[in-house]
Amino acid sequence: MAKNTELKHLYYLYGEEDYLKNQKKKEIESRINELGGFVDTIRYKDQKVSGDTLKGQAYVQATLFGGPRFMLIENCSVTEPEVWIDYLKELEGSNTYVVVVDDKPDKRTKLYKAYAKYGEAIDLKTQMVKSLERFVMGWMGDNNMTMKTAELTYFINRVPDKMTAIVSELTKLRDYVNALNASETVIVTREDIDAITTRVIEDKIFEMIDRAAIGDSKGTYLLYNDLLTLKEPPSKILILLTRQINILLQIKDHVRLGTPNDEIASKMQVNRFVINKNLGVVKKLSYKRLLKLLDYGVTLQNESRNGTMSDSTAMDLMLAECFKE
Repeated sequence: MAKNTELKHLYYLYGEEDYLKNQKKKEIESRINELGGFVDTIRYKDQKVSGDTLKGQAYVQATLFGGPRFMLIENCSVTEPEVWIDYLKELEGSNTYVVVVDDKPDKRTKLYKAYAKYGEAIDLKTQMVKSLERFVMGWMGDNNMTMKTAELTYFINRVPDKMTAIVSELTKLRDYVNALNASETVIVTREDIDAITTRVIEDKIFEMIDRAAIGDSKGTYLLYNDLLTLKEPPSKILILLTRQINILLQIKDHVRLGTPNDEIASKMQVNRFVINKNLGVVKKLSYKRLLKLLDYGVTLQNESRNGTMSDSTAMDLMLAECFKE
């Protein structure tokens, strides 16, 4: 938040990107602390709170040492929202500053509309690949590191797309390369990335389908056994496998309609590199085959959930189905 930007009395931060929400919270709180005086801070998190309670806390104008009042409301369910909404009209010009944080807001509600009307609503969603690349290179530059374009693409495709996870992987990468190199600026290689970054379960699920699509049963079962070795339950693997098939089916449908990749990513609310990564597998499997696999996966999940079939049996049957013509 720029220093010359007017500090508002109400901010509504929402979206999937926790890292950006935390950064924005810190920026706003820092600006409030610069107003002078002792900041009277009130926090609510992961709880039900009445609109009347929120109004009562916000309405008190005189704080202990004459400083501002800061209210942070994170992922809370507000009962009696009408009372709170009615007070929000009076918030501007008061001594109180409110930051509300949500993961998935319902934009149809009166409360969301009030936050947007009387404050600033900021959608901090999962970032697209170009934004993530700029973020990674900026972070690396601040830490005397760099990497070539090919390695950057490899790193982005290897780690989760959530920025908190990316920072965690970058921190491990920094500590690793700094221990190996004494130079001022370290050039990160693919070998460095392979040595330190974490492979997420979704990567192995993707590889399983890719292997199955070309008839590589040995490779598919090795990946499945890797997941079992990592203590991933068969029920979870089946759910993620079925979810990945559903993603492939949606992409296949868009490709059949001639939808551009950027538009597919926007409609599916995923990064473009996710679309690009899946296109190779999509070309290997017909729409009819994907639809059959999806239906079978859902059926097996239901039978496993109802107790008519064990989780491991359901997963074995799903893998067997993947190899049928």
